[in-house]
Amino acid sequence: MLAENIYKHRNLLFVVVGVLIFLCYLSFLFAPFYFDDFYNIVYNQSLNSVKEALHCKLGGFRPFAYLSFYIDKRLYGLNPFFFRLENLVIHIFVFLLVFNVLRKLTKGLEEEKSFWVSFFAASFWGLHPVNSQSVAYIVQRMNELATFFILLGFLFYLNFIETRKTVYLIFVFFSLIFAVGFKETGILLIPLCIFHYIFFGDLKKGLLFFVVFVVLAFLAAFFLPQFDKVLPISYLMGQPVNDKHFTLIQKFLTSFKVLIDYIIVFLFPLFKNVHLYYDTVVENSLFSLSVIIPLMVILGLIACALFLFKKDRVMSFSLFAFLLLLFPENSFLPLDIAYQHRMYLPSVFLSLFIAVFLFKFLKKETFVVVFLSLCFFLAINLVIRGIVFSIPEKFYANEIKHAPGNEKIYINASKNLLEKDNLNEAYFYLDKGLEKFPENSLLAMNMGLYYAKKGDIDKAIFWYKKAEKDSNPFLQQVYWSLAFLYIEKKDIKNAEHYMGILKKMHYSAERMKILEQKLRKIIQ
Repeated sequence: MLAENIYKHRNLLFVVVGVLIFLCYLSFLFAPFYFDDFYNIVYNQSLNSVKEALHCKLGGFRPFAYLSFYIDKRLYGLNPFFFRLENLVIHIFVFLLVFNVLRKLTKGLEEEKSFWVSFFAASFWGLHPVNSQSVAYIVQRMNELATFFILLGFLFYLNFIETRKTVYLIFVFFSLIFAVGFKETGILLIPLCIFHYIFFGDLKKGLLFFVVFVVLAFLAAFFLPQFDKVLPISYLMGQPVNDKHFTLIQKFLTSFKVLIDYIIVFLFPLFKNVHLYYDTVVENSLFSLSVIIPLMVILGLIACALFLFKKDRVMSFSLFAFLLLLFPENSFLPLDIAYQHRMYLPSVFLSLFIAVFLFKFLKKETFVVVFLSLCFFLAINLVIRGIVFSIPEKFYANEIKHAPGNEKIYINASKNLLEKDNLNEAYFYLDKGLEKFPENSLLAMNMGLYYAKKGDIDKAIFWYKKAEKDSNPFLQQVYWSLAFLYIEKKDIKNAEHYMGILKKMHYSAERMKILEQKLRKIIQ
């Protein structure tokens, strides 16, 4: 009776779950900027005009993402509340899109079963705490909107398969352009569509299309210069690249246990399991138990998916799609070993697998009770995660607990606390960070800011000089701070030296004006 009564008012369910998602995310909105938000938004000099935003290449070539940040910065200034509010609204739209995509995928089921499976999966996905990594972490709007357009393109593809109307293929193409414009992973729309064709269309043709796609993708990586940052030749030849301390083989071997960790976090959605950074030990040998055991589990999942190919095509496709969509970032691209926000798109299909599995073994009434209980459980954990996320001291303590050897935590914790003038707490993270990473230029820069706020100009200059490295992405800010400090010290020669460097670098005219006015007062 409960299931039938709810089903009769099913349209109201979307409003209820949409409002629930919004309410659960409210506490996240009051958090400050974190981690790469500073690099990509707060200190990003490219967000001064539309043209510069579209040509920004800080995190890769993602013109639409940086244009989005530019618009927000113009509308709201640097108020993280509104940036996150926009992310939350996008997430709710993605939730609705997830339901519609899954409804198409499960159209072979009877009407009511298709609805419950799709709605369960979409709600489970929308309320899952792990997906807060893409919603609450502002810079991951790139990931959110890439996912939105991948799913939108996939929905257009499914409509094309159903109607054979060419106009839907045109919509798929434009969705692909927008998806890639927000993040390079948008290219995954192509293999996702091919995989669907393999499972629900022509197996042999689909496999041929997939092989052609893989070959073309690697040719692009080898011969197109814009792809060199995505997959550098030196990395393919077995060397570490940029600030990554692992090779292609090491990344691949380590990816097995990372994948298992992602699955565990998703199956056991406790707030304490959700964190931004990992401190993962890089694997060097295939014959290590920490490689063999996860690999055997993954091979078991693949065997399960193959077994289900004839038994239940939707479950088989869901499992393969989950593994496929995680594979590039998780297994071979020269990106950090692990980030939970990478689950945002793949977990759509893991949610579908779970929903179909439960519906197979539970009666409809029991299934609905489980669904309502899970929504309640997920909502509680999401709210608690939001409370932790919104309080920097608790947030950073939680991150350090999970990844004590990750330098980014110390850098950003100290920076965030310094901006709040919480100097004692900031010094704690600076001292611990520099003890572990004495040559880190960003920690040195933050220590310079600490002493500047304390009024000790000489020590501030000492630490800013230590931060004066070409590898420092905020080098212009270091030069500006040194110029400012030398003016404070009335050392005109050194002040003019750093101001000259900034002019050659075409630094912000507005910021240069501050230095010039201050220097003029000293000279007069």
